[in-house]
Amino acid sequence: MLILSGMTPQNLQSEIDRLFAEMIDLQERKVLEIARSVEPHLTRDDLWNACNHPKLDTDPYFQYEDGHLAGLMAARIAVAAWLKEKIKAGSDPKTTDS
Repeated sequence: MLILSGMTPQNLQSEIDRLFAEMIDLQERKVLEIARSVEPHLTRDDLWNACNHPKLDTDPYFQYEDGHLAGLMAARIAVAAWLKEKIKAGSDPKTTDS
């Protein structure tokens, strides 16, 4: 069964990556906003080491949204690897047969 038509596998890969980039950017903004509500001086880089900020490390709302961000990042990597494997094998990733 065809999911998308008229797209090359490379175009599909680009579109999926663009979608993930957009979702990740939005979630990073949300996580930063939450972090700054807890500690106003924090930067985007501080989010990578949230464990160095005890108030963040114990804030359940921050942890929940940060977990969503981590999940989006993991999904982006997994889908990219799957598409790369499909393209390398010469199969069409636009079909749902495997």
